Amino acid sequence: MLMGLVLANLTHLPAGGTLLAMNVIRRESLAWGAPATSVPTATIPYYAWPRQPLPDVLVEPLPDVEVVDGGARFKIKASKVFPFPETCLPDEAFAREALEVDLADPASIAAFMSEFGLLTDRGGYPLRALPDPMKVETLFGVRRGRPDYASLGAPSEWPSPQPPDFFVFIIPAEAAAEHLRVLRTLVGHWRAHTDGGDVTKPWTEFGYDLVTRGLLRESHWPEESAWFLFSWYLNTALEVFHAHLALPWGIFPSTPTTYQALCLQLFNHIVEGAGFRICANETCGRFFWRQRGRAKYRQFHTTGVRYCSRTCARAQAARELRRRKKGAST
Repeated sequence: MLMGLVLANLTHLPAGGTLLAMNVIRRESLAWGAPATSVPTATIPYYAWPRQPLPDVLVEPLPDVEVVDGGARFKIKASKVFPFPETCLPDEAFAREALEVDLADPASIAAFMSEFGLLTDRGGYPLRALPDPMKVETLFGVRRGRPDYASLGAPSEWPSPQPPDFFVFIIPAEAAAEHLRVLRTLVGHWRAHTDGGDVTKPWTEFGYDLVTRGLLRESHWPEESAWFLFSWYLNTALEVFHAHLALPWGIFPSTPTTYQALCLQLFNHIVEGAGFRICANETCGRFFWRQRGRAKYRQFHTTGVRYCSRTCARAQAARELRRRKKGAST
């Protein structure tokens, strides 16, 4: 069974699933086309499988990511030596580092991949971790302002000859940006849900019209359309995670991209029933759930915390101490 989130009826929970609840506008007894104001709030059950968070996924840093062609593409150098250099993503990177990348600046995206790994697939179809755009647009129409998927979905370019110790390949910069754009929409959706906000807003900002072009083309349940998109995009990214054996040669499953590893972090966040806090450090304001402790020991705290990290806690304490001293001296 593939992991993920499924909108479900209470009587159709699979063994090992965890029932969660989302407040969504829906009433199956009402006909499609009823005015949205007449639809009462109900609860759509859904399950997440597996029921517990999955272990961290290792990603391959890419220290040599070069911005070329005036920012239109990235030229990437990756190791040929197996096992490849790998590292864990920082805790909650999906809601911290990934949200801090400037999508309008190719150098910012390149710096993120240099530290945390490739957002797209390195060969074949670079957009394989995203839903088929033709299928999505059949239900939801063409997304406003979306990039040209036909050009972004072309196989990566592999210059010849290849150096002996490294793979060198070139990908469109917009393909990497699109993955971060999708991730931000997913995080924005979950944050709106946990805060009791409007889950349709992130998808509207992403470019979908959920009022006139939602489910069945004439949706008056925009919230349901938003949840449909949320599960579709997230589950597509999670399809790569299953039991497998990887070899340095022969046939082996696709390696998760950093985008997929970030989506796994979001899935784990959901399974834990976690929400978001805002760091109380005046100069931070970052969204977080766990407080990062001494990273080398992977110590994290989730209860009674006001700051996203010990660093922010110390910085704010020092700032308030200076204020008290200044006030006492005057």
